[in-house]
Amino acid sequence: MCIRDSAHPDVVPMVDRYYAGYGHLVDSIDPVHSVLRENPQRLIAALKGFVSGEVQEPARRHRRTAAKRKAATDSALGKVSGPGGALFRNILKFAQNLAASRERVAWNFQKGFGELRPALLELGDRLVTNGQMDRADQLFFLNWEEVSASIADGQSNCSTLAEERREIWQAQQRLASPPRIPAVEDPTWSSQGPLPTGLSVERTLVGGGASAGVVTGRARVAHTPAEADELQQGEILIAHATTPAMNSAISRAAAIVADVGGMVTHSSLIAREFGIPAVIGTEVATHVIKTGMELEVDGDKGVVRIL
Repeated sequence: MCIRDSAHPDVVPMVDRYYAGYGHLVDSIDPVHSVLRENPQRLIAALKGFVSGEVQEPARRHRRTAAKRKAATDSALGKVSGPGGALFRNILKFAQNLAASRERVAWNFQKGFGELRPALLELGDRLVTNGQMDRADQLFFLNWEEVSASIADGQSNCSTLAEERREIWQAQQRLASPPRIPAVEDPTWSSQGPLPTGLSVERTLVGGGASAGVVTGRARVAHTPAEADELQQGEILIAHATTPAMNSAISRAAAIVADVGGMVTHSSLIAREFGIPAVIGTEVATHVIKTGMELEVDGDKGVVRIL
């Protein structure tokens, strides 16, 4: 699917500008994953939401959030004075500036992958043409010494080796990563038991409140940005963690619940930017909650209730 092929001539330059600025965003920091410009369905889904009116226009949302932030800032500053007040002002300004810087660092860090992936795929295509690989993306499962040797002899075929490693990689994707890395002496290193459910008798998950507000809605569990694209307006996004590649889907979300994260990770920052509740650090939300469940997300208390 290519938006440019079917778009009105007036729209084509807009699509080009969008991808020039945002097309480098990746699902994960690994060139094996596609970049945003390779997934036009994400842009189409976002545009449908804006055209239908189901999703609030970004500039309007930004103005609303900025007004709420200014009101909260003015209220806080009006309650402090003297040396303590001056210190508070400096800390607040420092924190607000760094919150934006954190996202800019991640944004710029990803730009290299937007250039690296097409170059690697081009090399893969040439090896396929030369009969040395079956698929261009098999290149991602070889090390540079193996690729260099294949280029030098012009004959060896590494497809079998690449596919063996792809199978290992796919199996590893199904493993549950720990919410934190424990100390060396921690007994969980040797534990082979199942993950704890994290669900209390009251059918409640507890995490950290990262963005204020209380909402109810239907859950949408997403393990990848592609699964997040299925999120419908007003659903609650349940993810291990969010990435910038999920932003268009998050614009339709009523709230975010994440297994891991902190106050300055993407899940928290994007929720506050969009003005929706978020509970992060639940550890097991994606294992306990299923798509379609009715939830109440309390971003003030850091609690998720299964209704």
